[in-house]
Amino acid sequence: MSNKTKVVDGETYYCFADDEGNDCWISESTLKQMDSAVENYKNGITGEPIDLNKLKNRRREYNHEYYARNREKLLPRHREYGRTHKQKRQGAKIGRPRKSIEEKKERVHEWEKKRYQNLKAQGICVRCKKAPAMEGRTYCEACAAKHHAYYKDYFKNQSEEQKSARKAAQLAYIEKNRDAVREYSREYRSKNRNKINAMQRKIYENGYCNVRHERYQDRKSKGICVACGKAPAIEGEVFCVACKEKRSLARKAKSE
Repeated sequence: MSNKTKVVDGETYYCFADDEGNDCWISESTLKQMDSAVENYKNGITGEPIDLNKLKNRRREYNHEYYARNREKLLPRHREYGRTHKQKRQGAKIGRPRKSIEEKKERVHEWEKKRYQNLKAQGICVRCKKAPAMEGRTYCEACAAKHHAYYKDYFKNQSEEQKSARKAAQLAYIEKNRDAVREYSREYRSKNRNKINAMQRKIYENGYCNVRHERYQDRKSKGICVACGKAPAIEGEVFCVACKEKRSLARKAKSE
């Protein structure tokens, strides 16, 4: 402790030097509190015993003072609480009605849809929500590979019944929403014409036409349907009965 002192707002401060040699100012009242704390610690006294009755009385006095200051605001609230409590005891259902499961699902769906649109607008992967998405895609490279592998295994391990049910559901959807599907196909082709042409060009360059031609000739020589490759073809034709009916129905629907 040095001899330096100063008076601020009527209180005396003393100067001390800390471990680094810097000046540290401490008030006289703080020094007295520190001295009394040291004395109490030496004598084994941790502080005055707590009087619970005194604390309760202080809390009661505070409540009375608060209620007197805010009587106009609290009185209508207490009356409303008493009224609703009485109605609840009589069996009435008071309060906000609970939402049904359908409403909760709809709310979650709207929230997920909004989050999807926000992530897509920011260019972030909508699956992991961390990595940047690939150009023109909503998934990052890792999530796209996982997604592709999962669905490849999923469709590969499906039974024949599941595959037939999936195809039937797809055909039923197309039949039910034929106009909407046709309109969507037209819009998609018009928007992505260059992309589709590039993909077709790439397929032809890789020799896919030759593969199709060889497959066609192989099935035709074996006498099986060139479309499904399973059922025997009709005599003198290249399609089976089922594939021929499908093609005729498709032509009729397209002409309409």
